[in-house]
Amino acid sequence: MLRMNSVYACLDESGSLASPGTYLVIAVLLTDSPQRLKRVIKHARERAGKKKSELPELKFYLANNALRRRVLGLLAKESLEIYVLAIKKTQPIQDTPRNYARAIWAILSECLVWHPDLRLVIDLRYSAPRQRHEVNRWLEKWAGRPLTITHANSQSNEALQAADFIVGALYQRYTKGNTAFSDFIIDKVVVEKIIR
Repeated sequence: MLRMNSVYACLDESGSLASPGTYLVIAVLLTDSPQRLKRVIKHARERAGKKKSELPELKFYLANNALRRRVLGLLAKESLEIYVLAIKKTQPIQDTPRNYARAIWAILSECLVWHPDLRLVIDLRYSAPRQRHEVNRWLEKWAGRPLTITHANSQSNEALQAADFIVGALYQRYTKGNTAFSDFIIDKVVVEKIIR
């Protein structure tokens, strides 16, 4: 059980609004100890025999299966909650900050029910500050109040790298029916929403 007043939320997605692929999967990884997520990534990097300067970022889609299992197995031992949204697309969706915010809101609203004061870190998607501000503005409008939101580069944020492994495993589950990786962390899923 997470401490109510100190929840840190990392959001990452796999797939894309505008791509012809059938799914966009968004996962929010909640923890009350981002330092522990950083240690998971550091430990996995060391076990892979790499220094941070050699491998600044661990990514699910670039990792071999042994590294995927190692990271997900370590995450399964941590105190965390996962909220996941899978959007099954029949056609591409225009990739705008508002549409992206709308997709985020579909699952973030569920997180805020249980953790109203969470601090949200979103994997950096838009390079233009104006676009990031627009995403934040829409989320705050729908929340009806200010939110603590940061957009960060996952290369310098190990907690976001942990979220990348979570969403990568879930993306495999939805798109390929491959549960070999998501089975590690499926018990941590608190809310799962599928939108068609």
